[in-house]
Amino acid sequence: RAPAAPAVPLPVEKTPAPHLDTADYHAFYVSVATFDGGRVHAILTVPKGDGVFPVCATVPGAGPGQVAPWNLMARKGWISITMHIHGFPIAKTADEQKARYNTWLAALKKKSGEPTYQRFGFAAGRDLPIYHNSILGMVRMLDWLAQEPYADASRFVYFGGSQGHGIYRMSDGKL
Repeated sequence: RAPAAPAVPLPVEKTPAPHLDTADYHAFYVSVATFDGGRVHAILTVPKGDGVFPVCATVPGAGPGQVAPWNLMARKGWISITMHIHGFPIAKTADEQKARYNTWLAALKKKSGEPTYQRFGFAAGRDLPIYHNSILGMVRMLDWLAQEPYADASRFVYFGGSQGHGIYRMSDGKL
């Protein structure tokens, strides 16, 4: 995996999330700065023990996102990183996550002038791409992860359902 922007520093914040740890992996909250001053947030799991592990990156479908790691691959010895496209930190509970999402969505609707999520879709106009900076932030996050000593940069896979797949297509395959 070749970095998308190696000359740009990657101010990454990585915080242990021991309440999400299992017998198989350690969990972390990770965020990376975006080009508009925001942040992209993710849940990262790294298998316990020494080694270099393959990486499965995921983006959830539309909605508030997940508050726990997507651990199907994590339980099988893969690094798992679940990235959120919305610019708010991942909550510890589903109710809190939904409240944060609803606040974000209301602000986005007000900014775009459109009454429904479906109408403003991925952009509020040609000059206002809603997810542009988030996608660039996700690319930066994966660039950072590819440089970590425990990640096998030659074995990255991406999984995204619904909107998560759309984000991959919008990234022009850079995720």
